[in-house]
Amino acid sequence: MNCPLELSADELDVVSNAQRGERAAIEVLINRYRPMALILAQRFLRRDAAEDAVQDAIVLALNSISNLQDPARFGAWFSAIVRNRCRRIARQSPELEISLDPYLVGESQMTSVALTVPPPPPPNIELRMALRKLPESTRNIVQLHYLEGWSVAELATFLSLPVTTIKWQLHAGRALLRRMMDSKEILGR
Repeated sequence: MNCPLELSADELDVVSNAQRGERAAIEVLINRYRPMALILAQRFLRRDAAEDAVQDAIVLALNSISNLQDPARFGAWFSAIVRNRCRRIARQSPELEISLDPYLVGESQMTSVALTVPPPPPPNIELRMALRKLPESTRNIVQLHYLEGWSVAELATFLSLPVTTIKWQLHAGRALLRRMMDSKEILGR
């Protein structure tokens, strides 16, 4: 059975080149996997601690990438490093651990809108404004799926979540975006 994060031949070359220390390949891997790693880390830690954990995980991964035996498993290998780093930070500093599941965010956490309304922005700016108002966990999944091109299976594997949870987050995100765009809620109208 193929791993949902199975890499294409080009991506395998990038991992192999990174294993040889090629700077451009390392940058490609960081740019591709950092956003997903941050989402994963935020399942364990508050945002500031999650960012630190991801940075640590990137350094750890780059220092040991030459030991990766199967370049096709880079995504799973890297996500394991992120999870382990988050667990270690949470054990060392329990106050940094999150107490509520970020995937059960309520309406009360949505950003309030200013009372003064500027002229209507172009539609793509409205969409970006609406994206910013989504709950963070939903926003990240929506952006990675629709803007970064991650598949549902890739998201589920990397986040260690069921495919149904990812699909629900995408559904909820689309519904919220549609409602905000239809009602111009993003502009406070």
